[in-house]
Amino acid sequence: MSSLLEEKLGGKQGENRNVKRTMLDKKTKTERFSELERAVFDEKTFEKECDDAEILKIRTFEDRKRRKAVIGKVSRVLLVILILYTAFLTYGVIITDYIYDDRGNAVPLVLSVSDIQKKQDFQDFSAFYYSIRELYEETISLDQRLFSSDDSVDYISLSSEYDKLLDDVSYIVIQLEAYSPSSEYRQTYDLMTELIKTDIAVYLQNISAATAKNDEERWQKAMIDRETIYRTFCKVTENLLSLGDDVKDISLSDISEWDISVIRGIIERNSNVQQQ
Repeated sequence: MSSLLEEKLGGKQGENRNVKRTMLDKKTKTERFSELERAVFDEKTFEKECDDAEILKIRTFEDRKRRKAVIGKVSRVLLVILILYTAFLTYGVIITDYIYDDRGNAVPLVLSVSDIQKKQDFQDFSAFYYSIRELYEETISLDQRLFSSDDSVDYISLSSEYDKLLDDVSYIVIQLEAYSPSSEYRQTYDLMTELIKTDIAVYLQNISAATAKNDEERWQKAMIDRETIYRTFCKVTENLLSLGDDVKDISLSDISEWDISVIRGIIERNSNVQQQ
C-alpha cells in the first residue's frame, strides 16, 4: 500500500518536474524569441534611422544646391541690371550736350518735349537737303568731266550718265511730295521742290541733249540753268541754317562747313573752258 502510494507520489512529482521543465523551456524559448524580435526590431530601427539620415542628408544637399542656384540666378540678374544701368548712364553722359551758365560752369542741356519734337522735325526735313546736295555734287562731277580738256571723253556715254541722274531726281521728288511741311518750313520746302523738280531736272535734260546731239541751243539753256541751280541751292542752304539756329541739341557744322565756293570755282572754270 505504502509502496503504491509512494509510486503514485513519485509519478506525480515526475509529472510536475516535466511540467516545470516544459514551462521553463517555453519561457526560455519565449525569452529567446523576444530577444530575436528585439534584435530584428533594433536592426530594422537602425536601418530606418540610417535611411532617414541618408534621406535627410540628400534633402539637405538638394536644398543647398537649390539655394545656390537661386542665389546664382539672382546674382546674374542683378549683374546684368547693373551693367545695363551703367551702360545707360555712360551713354547718357556721352550723348548729353553741355552749355556754360552765367558762372562759366558746364551744365547739361535740358530738352523739353517740344525741343525734342523740333529737333526731330529738323532732322527729317534736312534729310531732303542732304539728298539734293549729294545729287548736286554728282552733277558737278559730271560737269568737270564734260568740261575737261581730255580728248578721250565719250560724250555719248556722259550724256547717258546725266540721264541716269534723272532717276534720282524722280525719287527725291516723290519723297518731297509725300512730305507735309509745317508753316515754319514751307518757304524752304518750296525752294527745295523748285530746285530739284525744275532747276536740276531741266538742267540734266538740256545738258544731256546738248552733249549727245551737240545742240547749241540746249547748251545755252543748260548754262543758264546751271547758274539758277547755284543761286537756289545757296538760298536753300542759308534758309536751312537759319531754321537750325532755333533748334536745340543739333549740329549744323556739316551744313555750314560745306564749302559752296568749291562749286562756284568749278562753274567759273567750266565757263572759261567753254569760252575758249
